Amino acid sequence: MLKWQYTRDSQRIRDLVVDGVLCVFALCTFALLRFIQASPTIAHAMLKRLIAPLAIVLIAIIAAIGYQLGQNTPATDLSNVAALPLTQLPTVRDARSPLPSVPMQETPLVLPTQVPPAPTSDEPLPPLVFARQGQIWRSDGNGAPLYQLTTFDQSRTPSHPSISPDGSQIAFVALIAPPITATLPLPTSRLYTMHLDGSDLNEIWAPQEGILWLPSWAPDSTTLYLFANGTQNARGDGDTERLQVVRIDLASYERTTIITGALDPTVARDGTHLAYLKFADDGITMRLEVADLNGNNPQILLDGRAFQGFYAPRFSPDGQQIYVAAIGGPETDNQGFPLPTPTSQDSFEWLAHILESPHASAHGAPWDIWRVNLDGTGLRKLTKLNEDLPMVACSPDGQQIAIMAYGGIYLMNPDGSAIRRIDPLGDHGGLDWVR
Repeated sequence: MLKWQYTRDSQRIRDLVVDGVLCVFALCTFALLRFIQASPTIAHAMLKRLIAPLAIVLIAIIAAIGYQLGQNTPATDLSNVAALPLTQLPTVRDARSPLPSVPMQETPLVLPTQVPPAPTSDEPLPPLVFARQGQIWRSDGNGAPLYQLTTFDQSRTPSHPSISPDGSQIAFVALIAPPITATLPLPTSRLYTMHLDGSDLNEIWAPQEGILWLPSWAPDSTTLYLFANGTQNARGDGDTERLQVVRIDLASYERTTIITGALDPTVARDGTHLAYLKFADDGITMRLEVADLNGNNPQILLDGRAFQGFYAPRFSPDGQQIYVAAIGGPETDNQGFPLPTPTSQDSFEWLAHILESPHASAHGAPWDIWRVNLDGTGLRKLTKLNEDLPMVACSPDGQQIAIMAYGGIYLMNPDGSAIRRIDPLGDHGGLDWVR
């Protein structure tokens, strides 16, 4: 026989007390948010002194509520139940349920499946060059078998192929595994060029240390810009700035450091602008900037405070927009445009958004593609892929966008519409559209 220690009325009183405490805490939170928005400087100074006492009070309230609920939990006398044989235990009908008893049936366990980030389309790859599975490949756009352009062994991993504006050459970098006998087993990099059919492979730069990344052609097809990490500058005078955008003249092999503290350069097709990523003074916040090809007249397009990181910016063919992969970003509407800054009327929604845990993905941090105009306006989120290191390549006419990420190769329109996955085999190697 079950014996309850407290009546239903006492339980209602306890519930009302708990609800009252929660309502008071919610009102205090709302008042604090209004004060922070009205006087942020004063509020910041006060919070530094009050944060510890407030945390102690909140923990005490939660502990008191938990203790009260624990003390008032109905206790069950199981002495008589334990003495009964299994055949005499109460059933649903013994409890005088108004519903008829239903025999239990075994139901097969249905495991949750991951929803594809974009619909799959059975269509051929457009004319692309891309790095995948340790080699560089080329597709002809007509559905023919892929053509393998490189034959590196496992000690070298090519990535980030970039086609020259005249369509005759491919520049790419390769990661070189350190020898087993190396005292400090850190990888190095090489910069290569080759013809579009994979012939005439040339090693352009082989620094003794550091990583080369994301080469981009100047309009004359004789100059490359790329990111160099931990290498000497062009003069080789011992300047070991960790992050550099370097320009290389392919005729003379002369190297010039254009920008320090920057990475992931990309050149507009008309040669008027150079876009790149740069860390702010705090060393954490990453910005998207543009400058001229000599690194002069830098301008900040995205200050990065609403984002957790950027990767591989790319100009549109007309040079008026930039596509960039990013983690995080501002809250957007259904069209991908950032919502206005929250006001005091929606403080609770704003608080819930900043406290919301970021969506996790099975392969890495969730990245998506954003687009911004050259003057910094028109920021728009184009995808909801939650992919891993996606990179964009624009068709020569700008009518299609190819994306390569760990989860596959995608196609979409420039505004993000009609996105579909056309190849399930992806990689982090990067891609470019054949001109």
